[in-house]
Amino acid sequence: MKLHLASLATSLARAATAAAYAMSVRNYCDPLGCSRKGLFVMKYDMYEVNAADGCRLPAIPGMVEFCMDWLVGKDSLGKPRMHYRFKNQGKHCMREFFHEEVKCPGDFDGTNCTASYFNEVTCAW
Repeated sequence: MKLHLASLATSLARAATAAAYAMSVRNYCDPLGCSRKGLFVMKYDMYEVNAADGCRLPAIPGMVEFCMDWLVGKDSLGKPRMHYRFKNQGKHCMREFFHEEVKCPGDFDGTNCTASYFNEVTCAW
């Protein structure tokens, strides 16, 4: 099932209003590796994030840590996971709940393009 970006953003925003945050990631992979571009959805805003493996400080107000685990940090179900922290808060976690193939944009022609969708879960790692 292919989702249009606007309807995806609306769906993720609705999910985020239910008290949890959500995230979608576009994965552009070729034999040399993957480029991963994320959209982190909060109750009233959305932010583009670098969703590559590892930890970083994203340009999201108040967020002090953003870590993606694509390779070695999969959860007990074998799904990619991530965690993040806001200033003066504990760790929050997300897990991939859906993954699909998508059409590659022009500059990524010839690569394997997929979309991953994450929702908030109880931290167990």
